[in-house]
Amino acid sequence: MAEASRFVAVKVDATEEDDPNVDQVKNRYNVVGLPTVILIGKNGDERQRFTEFVPPARFLDALRAVD
Repeated sequence: MAEASRFVAVKVDATEEDDPNVDQVKNRYNVVGLPTVILIGKNGDERQRFTEFVPPARFLDALRAVD
């Protein structure tokens, strides 16, 4: 998908809930539950957040809306 190639995908393994690094990432991005997908624009601002299953067409629309 060409639209997705504009993004850098970062996956955080949060299985170790007692890991301070996991807490640091969750706190930085205000993650209160998993899974969480956050789309961030090129200026560093959060543009979209998903905490539930998102159908492909809706996700593609969200990708297209991010500059």
